[in-house]
Amino acid sequence: MNEIRMTKKTRAFGNGNSTRNPRHLLGHSSFEFGHCFVIRISLFVILLLASCDKPRATVTPAAAVPTLASMVPAATDIIVGMGAKDRLVAVSTFDKDRADVGSLPKAGDYQTVDWELLRTLHPSILVSEIAPDRQDAGFKANVAELNITPIDVKIETLDDIFNAMDTLGNALKEPPLASAAKSRMHARLDAVRDRVAGQKPVSTLIVIDSAADAIVGPGNYLDELLKVAGGDNAVKSLQQHWPQVDREMLQSLKPDAIIELLPDASPQERGQAVAIWKQFPQIPAVSAGRVYPIYDGYALTPGWHVTDLCEQMSRCLHP
Repeated sequence: MNEIRMTKKTRAFGNGNSTRNPRHLLGHSSFEFGHCFVIRISLFVILLLASCDKPRATVTPAAAVPTLASMVPAATDIIVGMGAKDRLVAVSTFDKDRADVGSLPKAGDYQTVDWELLRTLHPSILVSEIAPDRQDAGFKANVAELNITPIDVKIETLDDIFNAMDTLGNALKEPPLASAAKSRMHARLDAVRDRVAGQKPVSTLIVIDSAADAIVGPGNYLDELLKVAGGDNAVKSLQQHWPQVDREMLQSLKPDAIIELLPDASPQERGQAVAIWKQFPQIPAVSAGRVYPIYDGYALTPGWHVTDLCEQMSRCLHP
């Protein structure tokens, strides 16, 4: 809030260096003294009444700045990327302790909310993955009591990411931030498209766990990023966004490249992933040494950093 400071000006009456004449002081009669006193009082009253007629400046309090508690890591990433990190008062327990939000309190996740914590933080907006038709009576009662506006954010595709930016920008009363962030992201994705234009798409399998049993199917943001990066999904014929595969099916796949998304994987998880692929030397990507692990914390977060991920994918597939 803007702080307005009122200063008072002090006026000094008389001259501190002047000398007083005793004869002057004693030569007045009581009548003359009383007459002067009445005149001075009258002038004071007139000036006081005149000042009451003057319009006084009014101070309008500044509008409350919206603040936000994000229970969705992707939304947190978007808000930070937009340049609105200062509006965050709490994040999800699933948010990584990254430098930009690590000090913020953790207030819940996609299923539960720490209402007592939010009572002390006073956010005006709560971002969750709880759709309005799935909000139970307790959730509705709490947001009403705390005067919090709930926003439901679900992201499956790249368009969902851009739509979430608009939603969050409007909620924070900062649509220009959202618009500028979207423009920067589109520019970077377009630059990747231009770089790989004319090159043959590389058949690629995207794996999202160290056991290699969870992979990326068609119709989601990672599949879209792969296309932008110059890849072709090796399991695009599947009708599932996030299929599970067994060893037999994995052995039947013939990708020319494998991208492993293992955010913040421990040394044990990294070792497990390496050991898995040694069991499948017949897969072209394995025999050619084209298994590319990506360990960055944002690797599976559909937020601001998808452009970084897309650029990494592109460098792997088209060095």
